[in-house]
Amino acid sequence: TIGCDVAQIVKSLLFRSEKTNQPILILASGINRVNEKTIERLVGEKIVKANADFTREITGFAIGGVPPIVHKITINTIFIDEDLLKHET
Repeated sequence: TIGCDVAQIVKSLLFRSEKTNQPILILASGINRVNEKTIERLVGEKIVKANADFTREITGFAIGGVPPIVHKITINTIFIDEDLLKHET
């Protein structure tokens, strides 16, 4: 609809750490899937998908409408898909 490739879309996916209940934001290219095991290894604990209440509490937005920036609460753990950082000229 807006004239871009799926790869150019940024998915803002919110998870939470299972033990410490910390928000983890993953910004992924529209065509890529998140490897949750890799994220768990990087944060040092199991992660789970954030539910609707947690998502709204942390971001101020509903699931499906979370922007990549300007959240209600500062999220200290953010991972950015390297494919989003590629620049074609």
